[in-house]
Amino acid sequence: MQYFPIELRLQPSRRLFWLVTAAHLIVALPLLFLPGWSWFMRLMLLSAIVLSYRRSQAALRRPVYTALLLHSDGRLQLCTENQQWVSAALCHVIDQHWALWLDLKLEHTHTALMLCPDAFIQPAHWRVLRVWCQHKQHPLSP
Repeated sequence: MQYFPIELRLQPSRRLFWLVTAAHLIVALPLLFLPGWSWFMRLMLLSAIVLSYRRSQAALRRPVYTALLLHSDGRLQLCTENQQWVSAALCHVIDQHWALWLDLKLEHTHTALMLCPDAFIQPAHWRVLRVWCQHKQHPLSP
């Protein structure tokens, strides 16, 4: 029986949307109550936070990668939004049980992906990726 390669289709994550929203609110709310700051300075800081929030939400709505392709030998490929497959080397994985942080080395750059369970079109693929990452980090000895 052949299981690999496995293609995991991705979609925008609602969990990451709310996580980013909460982080921006946590930063923005105390600025309203800082003593000794002029209204102009508060307005400038809040404008920067709002701009950061809008850019991050736009990036979350339109992810750069639409699918992952897992190979049995530990190779990983990412499908870009224009349907091109890019090879990536998995450098490091942080598994928080509610999110996976993948540190990836692409051909000419270094990038990271944060994936939550709701980022997968098929919910079972969340577990598949977590198990694959564990085996990639701690391979079985022959």
